Amino acid sequence: MVSEVLELISEQPTLAHKLDSNLPYIKAEIVYAVTHEGARTIDDVISRRTRLAFEAEDHGVHLADEVGVLIAPLLGWSAKERKESCAAYKALVYRELAALYELLGAKP
Repeated sequence: MVSEVLELISEQPTLAHKLDSNLPYIKAEIVYAVTHEGARTIDDVISRRTRLAFEAEDHGVHLADEVGVLIAPLLGWSAKERKESCAAYKALVYRELAALYELLGAKP
């Protein structure tokens, strides 16, 4: 995996930049999730191919747009498809949080 991520960076040096300054992930890891691991949605990248959903302060909601921008060209998405995948991830997080708050009897 490391050599493949480094190869992505050698082809596109900007992929070496961090996705978020407070997290250890670089953009190449997001691309790798699609090109080598078969990720097909923003949710798939954030929730399953990385640990962003657990490690980011807002479950990665603030990163969804940037993840979408990185993976859309790789998946052949239109701008509409990118926005739909982003909206779907955000809606999923909000539904999960609402269910958690309800279960705990807490307010968001």
